[in-house]
Amino acid sequence: MKLSDLVQRLLASSALHAALTGTTFRITLNEAFEGRPLIRKENRREEARKNEDPREVALQSINDITTNNMGSLCVTEDYRILPVNLPSVPERFEDSTQRADMAAAVIQELGINHKDELLKVLLRGLITPDRKMIAVRAVAMNMTTSGVINSAGWKAEIFRDNRRVINHIPGPELYTRLDSKPWYQPSVTSGGKPIPQRGRNYRHHGHQGWWTLPYYSCFTNAWTVSYALCCGTKVLLYYRAKGFLGLDFNLTDLEVNQCDMRSKPNYDSQLTAFLGTHKCHNKTSNCEFKDGNGWARGSYLCHCRPGYYFPQKHKSLNGTIV
Repeated sequence: MKLSDLVQRLLASSALHAALTGTTFRITLNEAFEGRPLIRKENRREEARKNEDPREVALQSINDITTNNMGSLCVTEDYRILPVNLPSVPERFEDSTQRADMAAAVIQELGINHKDELLKVLLRGLITPDRKMIAVRAVAMNMTTSGVINSAGWKAEIFRDNRRVINHIPGPELYTRLDSKPWYQPSVTSGGKPIPQRGRNYRHHGHQGWWTLPYYSCFTNAWTVSYALCCGTKVLLYYRAKGFLGLDFNLTDLEVNQCDMRSKPNYDSQLTAFLGTHKCHNKTSNCEFKDGNGWARGSYLCHCRPGYYFPQKHKSLNGTIV
């Protein structure tokens, strides 16, 4: 067999293997004749990230932001989304979302593509009395392209003297899509379906509402979660448009609890999505939650169980160094 034929066969078999396994294929003549692996897997790092606990990924992002190790965030990125669902959120803001459902019913009659002043008054009426809400927006989108046609919105700013001022917010750029906006992306189930708003006294008013994943916003310097509604109407359909209503809520006053259920978490003031992510050794130590740190990783102490002790003269270990 000629040398050129041998090389061609090696290349063909390696390329076929790469195509079947989804790996990246690279080969040199030296590798072919020295017996080195013909296939190099260059996606190992990506696979490792996929297998990592999403809560650990979220905690790393929280720690980066808390310690001002923000990298490109607030430079080339406006948001940082955390890949975790917050199960206590729907009931925390249930009153606000019920008002949003009613507002969506009114928008059905008004439409978003005209009567802007009425729409602005309606949106301002949502955010003004609700100190939990930091922004509200309504967007009209083309039904065919999903590009933005029109929008209106308000945001709330709180100053040092506790004054709360409501101001206009600029809408998304015309004709762009909202897919990249964290206040538009739904938090999904394992089946890929949006998670609807659910509370003890929830009543569905015919609008499909969903919660987003929590995210850090550089515009408000706050940890945020959004509730969104599609509110297509006869008026909007006449203009070949669909409506969107979104409400942003401030989560910054909550605290990250990484201990377990034995710590008796306070569901009113703590994020329980991170329960069980502490690094205390369960067989020899207990986890004690330390409040007052807000969104911070490692807000706990590891105490020795009876019969165990630390080699050093420490009565406990701080969660930030475990």
